[in-house]
Amino acid sequence: MSCLAILVFGVDMAQGAPSDNHVSERYCSAGLAELRAGFSARAIEDFSQGIQADPRNAENYYWMGLVYLYQAKYAQAIPYLEQARDKQPTNFHIRRDLGFCYLKLDLMGQARLQLEEAVRLNRSSLSARYNLGLLYARMGLWPKAWREFHLAVTMGESAETFLQNP
Repeated sequence: MSCLAILVFGVDMAQGAPSDNHVSERYCSAGLAELRAGFSARAIEDFSQGIQADPRNAENYYWMGLVYLYQAKYAQAIPYLEQARDKQPTNFHIRRDLGFCYLKLDLMGQARLQLEEAVRLNRSSLSARYNLGLLYARMGLWPKAWREFHLAVTMGESAETFLQNP
């Protein structure tokens, strides 16, 4: 019964305190609100607190990485995105964003592994295919690059949507 209470209410009835995961999720929600409001420094504080509350929760690592990615601090984003990936290896978004950071830092081998896995996990992602095409082009793998660019263009997502949400 206490496991059900933890799942439903986030409280361990035996201890009467919020579970670590529940506290971590509250910090994540607070960090997202700060990020939406444009307060990245506050968001970083909230995500850090969430990581301390429950280091097993991938969400705070992912969002912390994205704060740094949005600031074009790719080297700082990578350790957080790697932690998130290790906790959720089948999460397409984490793989795509980690691959993008590697690509921006010219870490081609690592970028290729992450972007190819992102495409495998979500074959209809315009941004993953486009970035994989860029990677292949930079590596001189032109037939593969053209294939990814062609697939990205013909998948049905509008270019306007992509430009707004890369």
